[in-house]
Amino acid sequence: KNTTPNNNPKVPMMDMTGAKEVYGLATYGHHHMARVARGLGGGGCPCKGGDVSTYPWGDVGGGWPTNYEEIVPLCDAFLIDIKFWANLDKKWIEPDMFLGNAGDEYGGQTKVKYQAQANHYGKYTDPYNEGKTNPYELDFTEDHKIQENPGDDDSGVPVVDFIIDFGVVGEVQEFTNVKLDLSKRGCLAEEEAEAEA
Repeated sequence: KNTTPNNNPKVPMMDMTGAKEVYGLATYGHHHMARVARGLGGGGCPCKGGDVSTYPWGDVGGGWPTNYEEIVPLCDAFLIDIKFWANLDKKWIEPDMFLGNAGDEYGGQTKVKYQAQANHYGKYTDPYNEGKTNPYELDFTEDHKIQENPGDDDSGVPVVDFIIDFGVVGEVQEFTNVKLDLSKRGCLAEEEAEAEA
């Protein structure tokens, strides 16, 4: 049995030849560059399996308590076309699609400044992983220790700025709005029963 985690799996993609390598992004999300400035916590992604419940404090993971910590979530690695709500105009194979620098505020830039509260995100701590390093580990601390919950006042936790260079200018989708009919409706089963009676 293969017990070595594959942190960069290859997956087939529609309209492309050959499988493409995917990888997670070690930020809370590539569209969440200013969480701290907007009064939200964190900014870095744990990028390891385990419970996300106390994020961004303590030894958190990016999933459920039952996940092995070496099973790294592939955050922001996949795009899904939601056809229920919008008919999107571009194919998913475009290399500049929906990047974190695609919004109005960052349009035309390839580099974007992100913020994170200083913590040691993604550090392996389970005994069976002793001596192993998470390839996505982010250490924004000076003492290389995991930041425990500071309580209601987190003003003493440093905020770290870092740059992500996307390499290309990001683009967004255009879409056709779907009109929803929200008028009151009856129960189809009751209507059929009435018709049969």
